[in-house]
Amino acid sequence: MIGQVLDGYGQVMIFRDALEKAGVADRRRVAEEIRKMDTTTDAGRLFNGRLKWDETGRRAENRLVIIQWQSGKPRAVYPPDHATAKVAWASK
Repeated sequence: MIGQVLDGYGQVMIFRDALEKAGVADRRRVAEEIRKMDTTTDAGRLFNGRLKWDETGRRAENRLVIIQWQSGKPRAVYPPDHATAKVAWASK
């Protein structure tokens, strides 16, 4: 699946898991459960293998990966440790 679909599906899984753990549809309790998440299963599998939040509310260990379409296929070109191809620069 492409990223947009995985993100949407994963976000629903995050909410579902937090709602089940909170045991009640109270937004503060659900938000608290989301902040406590640290998982490599369920939604964690859809978000780089681990789902955890830092003290600012952002995903911990989240890395930017830059993708470039090359020969009709998406290729990771940055960062170097995730790259599956070199950047193809446009020629004049």
